[in-house]
Amino acid sequence: LSRIDPAYEDTGELLSVARARMRAQAETLYRNGVKHFINEDLESAIEDWRQALELNPEHPKARQDIDNAQRLLEKLRTLESTNPKTPQ
Repeated sequence: LSRIDPAYEDTGELLSVARARMRAQAETLYRNGVKHFINEDLESAIEDWRQALELNPEHPKARQDIDNAQRLLEKLRTLESTNPKTPQ
């Protein structure tokens, strides 16, 4: 989008609409990530938040939530490796 000549016809308006749609899609992905996080599906949450950042690198919460989820996931993996479940 940034390579389009800003003087060409409705380029400014089209860019504005495209960016707004990308921000809206990023927000949808962010919210889906929150749902995954609440459902304890940390890997899916992280993936959705990464996609949100691809669409909106300035998303106010996605990067912080990724960091938090990754730390939590690492702690869970450490706990699982030190306390393996016994088969039933």
